[in-house]
Amino acid sequence: MENLTPYNPGGQPFGVRQWCFALYGSLRTGMHNRHLFDHAMETLHTERISGFAMYALEQYPYVVYTGRLEDCIVVEWVVMTDPL
Repeated sequence: MENLTPYNPGGQPFGVRQWCFALYGSLRTGMHNRHLFDHAMETLHTERISGFAMYALEQYPYVVYTGRLEDCIVVEWVVMTDPL
């Protein structure tokens, strides 16, 4: 197993856990639900990824892996912190 160094963008103090997520839909920058988590997120970059399709589940979007190159969605990669 290779030795991995955790992502530490601003030298977070000991005891702060961090996770990397790909956000889609209303959690991306500028969308209406982003403000709910903005205080604990740092945006890394936005990218279009192939092999996934977005569908509507009543009022909420969900993403399904299709494996087809013609299916693509836009995601925003973020790091979220969670103080212990």
